[in-house]
Amino acid sequence: MKQRNLTPGGGIMLFLPIVFIGIFSTWPSYQFYGPDESQLLLSFKKRTVKEHLCDEKELEAYNVEMESLPKHMRARGRECGSRARVPLEVNIWLDGEKSISKVIKPAGIHSDGVVFVFEKFTFKSGPHDIKITVRDQKDDPDIKTLEFNEHLDFQPRKVTLVTYTPESNDLLIH
Repeated sequence: MKQRNLTPGGGIMLFLPIVFIGIFSTWPSYQFYGPDESQLLLSFKKRTVKEHLCDEKELEAYNVEMESLPKHMRARGRECGSRARVPLEVNIWLDGEKSISKVIKPAGIHSDGVVFVFEKFTFKSGPHDIKITVRDQKDDPDIKTLEFNEHLDFQPRKVTLVTYTPESNDLLIH
């Protein structure tokens, strides 16, 4: 079988797309933010409290109902009360002015999953007073409001990340 060599014209035709891709992958350069902008990024997940928890009377009735059923029909892992969890309220203040106020619902068909928070906030770089509050949206005085309140110097074109740590139940900056 005769071996075919690449002709000069064929080499040029193969080289042109490589040059085209190389030039337009680096030029024109795209900037995500302006030269004097910074970004604050909230990224975390949090399990909120349940909408309804059983009191002692409801719990006793639930246990009696489960005991009356045959063993194979008892719901394993099911708890008394609703499956649904309350939404999470997130507020951000920049230099004392409320900038973002959002209510984020839990994941899942029955709203029984965790709440995933991913919020981007772009503003002018420089020193700013940042206050972030995160609270389960339920009227219960025992629920702690997570609060992050600091004076930060934001660098141009940099992203500042705020996360949540369930171990210490606190918001942290990275």
